[in-house]
Amino acid sequence: MAEFYSSYKGMYVPTFCTPEALEYWEQFTFRPDDIIVATYKLGVDLVPLVLSGGDPSLVNSVPTWKRTPFIGETEYGLGMGLETQPSPRVMASHFHTTPCPNPSSRTNPR
Repeated sequence: MAEFYSSYKGMYVPTFCTPEALEYWEQFTFRPDDIIVATYKLGVDLVPLVLSGGDPSLVNSVPTWKRTPFIGETEYGLGMGLETQPSPRVMASHFHTTPCPNPSSRTNPR
């Protein structure tokens, strides 16, 4: 188990979720129109389709990790310039609320 998971604040997370990445997301400033897809392996492709009015061109042309970065992942969250991306920004997580940021304390994302 040690090679696939590490411990972060008492919770086991996949090793690709580094402490630096999780801290980045804990400090991340959300906007009121941000959308967080918190689900178990479902919905990441559906939300961009809904936002585009069903037009599949974005889903077919932009990789999932670029159009919907995952909270806690090192490679696809850090350094993507999320702060400068236009609204609404769509982010995803398979975590329960413990390692996720507390956006309600700063803004009210959906």
